[in-house]
Amino acid sequence: MRVTWLYSGDDGESHFADLEIPTTDAAAGRWFTEFIPANGVSFIGSPSPLVSGYHPAPRRQFVIQISGTAEVQLADGSSRRFEAGDVLLADDTEGHGHVMHLTGTAPAFSAWVSVPKSLDLARWLVK
Repeated sequence: MRVTWLYSGDDGESHFADLEIPTTDAAAGRWFTEFIPANGVSFIGSPSPLVSGYHPAPRRQFVIQISGTAEVQLADGSSRRFEAGDVLLADDTEGHGHVMHLTGTAPAFSAWVSVPKSLDLARWLVK
């Protein structure tokens, strides 16, 4: 399962990388990942369109886009788009941060799943 990792670099800026969380096949064509430790979950509804200023992530968290479209833009001009079913691991809790653009006219909904700082991401990093 592909996840976008948004992290703080040594340069004080946010960067993107790709993570691949392994899956295991189950019956009827289904698949699943291992259980990942979590601290809590919050569901967020936001009007669209909406543009935030630069901000770091408030905590290390998976952001699971449920509906609507979000685009994350970095200071270097790069951006990634997230639609229903896409997953971002927001881990840029320090530094300059990122800008979030919610596009369209319908409200956007997402789930924020806080994960422990001890969660080892290196094993999932796509090289």
